[in-house]
Amino acid sequence: MDIGRRKQANPSELGNVYQLLVNATAWLREKGLSQWSRVYPVERFAKEVSAGQVWYWGIADEPIATVTVYENRPEYYPAGAWEDSATAWYLCRLAIARQFVGQRVGESVLASLEGDAAAAAVQALRLDVATSSSFLERYYVGQGFERHQVVEIFGERAALLEKTIRRE
Repeated sequence: MDIGRRKQANPSELGNVYQLLVNATAWLREKGLSQWSRVYPVERFAKEVSAGQVWYWGIADEPIATVTVYENRPEYYPAGAWEDSATAWYLCRLAIARQFVGQRVGESVLASLEGDAAAAAVQALRLDVATSSSFLERYYVGQGFERHQVVEIFGERAALLEKTIRRE
């Protein structure tokens, strides 16, 4: 599925992009998973939108996928996690509109990010998943990510995953 290029979210798009997170959180809860056990605070999301960290892909200007990208190691990672000199993008809150599940939108989002990272001379994409959500870890490993280590984040065990960016 062609999802086009990523677009930087702006405050006027906040509601539509944020709704992707609300729906993904509800879906994870329905599955009984602890990943995203509560909806991400809209106030924090709005700050990330204003800071230019939230991106989305859309069809006819309707967001179908979103991700928050930090260019620096998030402050909530414990000491010793990702403390190296590699340039990396830290991916958070990757969500796909439920009606597009199974249409490889997630793979397209990750491929888009990988291409943009390579063009920006970024060396790695990094993210974390709750170890209790083993299917999410399997999904990302299937997309070329490798487990780096397991840490505790906000009282829950999380696997830190990394994908090395290959520059052509």
